[in-house]
Amino acid sequence: MPPLLRALVAGALAAGAFLGSPARAAAPYQLELTVDGQSVTRGYDSISEVRAVLSTAGIQDLAPSYTDRSALNGTLRLRGLTGNVVMAPNSSAVRLILPAAGIDRTFTGATREESQRQALAFLSGKASEGAELEKIGEAFAGRTGADPVAGSPASLLGQSAMADHWAGTLPPGDIGGMAPREAGWHFGGGFEYLRPPADERWLTSYSLPFAASYTFGPDGPEAFLSAPLAMADLGGSQSYMGSAALGLRVPLVRQAVARWFVSPAFRYGAAGSEASGAVGASYGPSVTSDLRLALPASITLGIGNSISHYWTKPLDLGDGGLRYDLSNTFFRNGVSLSRPLGRLSERLVTLGGSVTDTRVAGSRFAVQNWQEYRLSLTLGERVPVRASLTYLDGTDGYRAWQLGLSLAF
Repeated sequence: MPPLLRALVAGALAAGAFLGSPARAAAPYQLELTVDGQSVTRGYDSISEVRAVLSTAGIQDLAPSYTDRSALNGTLRLRGLTGNVVMAPNSSAVRLILPAAGIDRTFTGATREESQRQALAFLSGKASEGAELEKIGEAFAGRTGADPVAGSPASLLGQSAMADHWAGTLPPGDIGGMAPREAGWHFGGGFEYLRPPADERWLTSYSLPFAASYTFGPDGPEAFLSAPLAMADLGGSQSYMGSAALGLRVPLVRQAVARWFVSPAFRYGAAGSEASGAVGASYGPSVTSDLRLALPASITLGIGNSISHYWTKPLDLGDGGLRYDLSNTFFRNGVSLSRPLGRLSERLVTLGGSVTDTRVAGSRFAVQNWQEYRLSLTLGERVPVRASLTYLDGTDGYRAWQLGLSLAF
């Protein structure tokens, strides 16, 4: 095995050992409750468990001395946002405060139990004005990286922007060189694991990217489907996401020293879960440019640029609660280098590296921009197997590692 390849494999193994298994993060939903001067703290994995506390029985489960005349002050920490529930002594009113969303509501029923039911209906989306729930959705997307729909690279919008970019710059079976595309069908699939530091601020993502395409004649236009599925985890609270895009990769330049393709596409996706209290759908177009230049020593320089725009709307499934009304544009620009290293058991070995910058405009987005530094090793040409390691570095202190393994045929 060549020394460079041996060093690369050793580095990949070391990176895997470094990543290890994620430590258990703090519970994504936490409640600090003070009743008549006595305090108690508890963590929850589901927003529905937190909602259940807004009842006399739920409060008494935490503080048995509680009555409908007690003074109560609660601090809620919901996936990075902080809110307060206040009940004055000898009062039936329940006050709910969410500063990041600009919400300060007082519910006044005939009894405290009725006021609690009103507050619960509000948080469940059953008795809320759409604009108020949209403010809460915007606060999650713009203030935290723990929302499954928007706000971070691991969210539905972040994953959609990355998927559209890679669909246009690295179609299934492509190893990043200057070789023409074969006519007919191409399929690809794999597994990706994105792990940020283990705390309550960021999502950990497990995804299964799938791609299929059909090339009309040798090196001709290529219709493609990009359909990643993923599960996001936040301290034991799971959310699910999936999207699909249809597009066409159009060849503009097909020469030995330069190749240029442009790929318009349209993507639809959805994400969320009952546990997260958030369900949303996104849709929108994208266009990606893939320019490749042949350099000396069999090196290929790739320049990939994409722009994508997504509208995000509520998707009513059960008590999803949060409502989204977002509009975001993603600009992704990257450069890559790839070079064949030789052959291993008669299979071509190709080393690749890339740097990609992402900028987000429009509605508030917690991680406004991030950079991806990627190293990949591909074995084979007709049935290539690719392993990749990516480091993500973004605003608001975002850091993450991503491991990927894919197979195409």
